[in-house]
Amino acid sequence: MAGDQVTYPLNSLYCYSAEAETALQEELRLLADIELRYEEERHSLQRSTLPEAVKGRISRQLETVRESLRGPHVQRLAQLHDELLRRKLYLLETVH
Repeated sequence: MAGDQVTYPLNSLYCYSAEAETALQEELRLLADIELRYEEERHSLQRSTLPEAVKGRISRQLETVRESLRGPHVQRLAQLHDELLRRKLYLLETVH
C-alpha cells in the first residue's frame, strides 16, 4: 500500500469538535502502527545474520517505506491542526 495516495478535502470543516478529536486520534493511531511495524522490522533486521552491506540496504528500504507511509498521515494531522486553529480563532473573534 506504499503507493496508495490518500487525499482529503483541504477545506473540510467538522461540525463538532468530537469529530475532529476522533480524526486526530485515528491519525495518531495509524502513525503509531506504522512506527511499531518499522521498529519491529528494524529490530528483526538487526538480529539477523545477514551481511552488514545487505542489512544497510534493507534498512534504507525500510526507512523509505516508513516515510512514504507516514507522509499522508502527517499531512492530515497538519490539516486537522489548521482546522482546529481556524475554529478557535473564529470562536474568539465571534465572542469578543
